[in-house]
Amino acid sequence: MKPPPARIETARLVLRRWELSDEPAFADLLESNREHYAAFIPFYLEGEPLGRLREYRDAFEAGDSFSYGGFEAGRLVGGGGLFPRIGPGALEIGYHVRSGETRRGLATEIAAALVDVAFEHCGAERVELHIRPANVASLGVARTLGFAETGYDADKGVAIFSRESSASEASVTSASESDSSSGG
Repeated sequence: MKPPPARIETARLVLRRWELSDEPAFADLLESNREHYAAFIPFYLEGEPLGRLREYRDAFEAGDSFSYGGFEAGRLVGGGGLFPRIGPGALEIGYHVRSGETRRGLATEIAAALVDVAFEHCGAERVELHIRPANVASLGVARTLGFAETGYDADKGVAIFSRESSASEASVTSASESDSSSGG
């Protein structure tokens, strides 16, 4: 598969590869959303922010995983990523938004952009979302985007939702090969 671009634009958002200069905004995102994230993605709260940004940058450059900050009008509102850890030709997608930004369709917009890039840019044959069953909002995102529940990982406590590539994938984003460190 081809690696994704460093920058993805949607109707309202810029998803871009994390930069070390994002540390203050990233640290604030983690601290101010601790309770919100702890309920469904507690692993996202682990580690020191600057070290995590270094890991994300290095993993992106190495092609191991592709994490993005999600910016609306230059303000960090969430993020997401593409993770080639579920087998050949497949990508797992993760996404999140600040607690104060829920119910605005931003999680759906982030996930839709990543689905589009996974299929259209990277050439993935299948994408998956791994969602805790109590995360009603994310279950809604999966259904809105046409994912079907295909399994359950009891070890991780997540339902697996899958979607296969099709020739009719509609482009909802514009992707740029150039990196932007202009603050999203």
